[in-house]
Amino acid sequence: MQQIRKTTSHKLWDQYQADANYRGKLVLYLLKKKIHLQNSRIIDAGCGSGKIAALLTSQGARVDAYDPFIRPELLKKIDSGICFHPVGVDAAHIKAGVYDAALLVDVIEHIQNPAKAMSMICRSLKTGGWLYLSTPNRLAFLNILCDPHYSLPFVALLKRKSLKTLLSSWLQVTEPDKQDHAELFSLDQLDRLLKQNSLQWKFVNQAALTFAQQQPHSIWNRNWHLKIIQILNTIGLYSKLLNLVDDSNGAFNRFINPTWFIMAQKT
Repeated sequence: MQQIRKTTSHKLWDQYQADANYRGKLVLYLLKKKIHLQNSRIIDAGCGSGKIAALLTSQGARVDAYDPFIRPELLKKIDSGICFHPVGVDAAHIKAGVYDAALLVDVIEHIQNPAKAMSMICRSLKTGGWLYLSTPNRLAFLNILCDPHYSLPFVALLKRKSLKTLLSSWLQVTEPDKQDHAELFSLDQLDRLLKQNSLQWKFVNQAALTFAQQQPHSIWNRNWHLKIIQILNTIGLYSKLLNLVDDSNGAFNRFINPTWFIMAQKT
């Protein structure tokens, strides 16, 4: 049996899971600008620990939470507002036109069939329903230098098959049967995927980063990132740097911004 070495990526994943409540607060902040959460129906695709779904139900939403790697104890959990499904959204049977919103929180890059997943989500949304999506930028120079999942140079540019060969077979830092190696999107690829599914979308990077000024764990989970944000706030530079954050489809979001925050509406 292959011995998997404990790496920085494992520690990042542990911290990412621990920070789920902070990400959930960001989701609430952005969704409340678009829908009334009370009595809304929401899909959480790639729900992980279920913490974001729990925050949504605390606001009166009803959530269908999908994840093929869901922990068994969550399936036994009785929660009148959450229904957990141990399957990926790309393989699920979901009712059409009944959901007010859907979430893909740092998930789309991990899905085996993102085109099918996006099609299923769009089909499930009501006309005028909203999708919240966050995902790393494949062509951001910071991600090319240090991949957000594995902290390795240049792997952000690799397709999933090549990534699996590198990480599982050569470096032996991921399990041989791991199915969700992250294949990142370029802006053009993501734009096509959204538009092919009748979704009109826009960046909400400024809103997300403004929220993260007071809740930095909602976006960043590396210790050195958090220290930098603390320093920027202390010396008053964070607010000024926010003016450089761009919500257009120009060079900033093609090659500089490491993570996109997007709201998309079904037409």
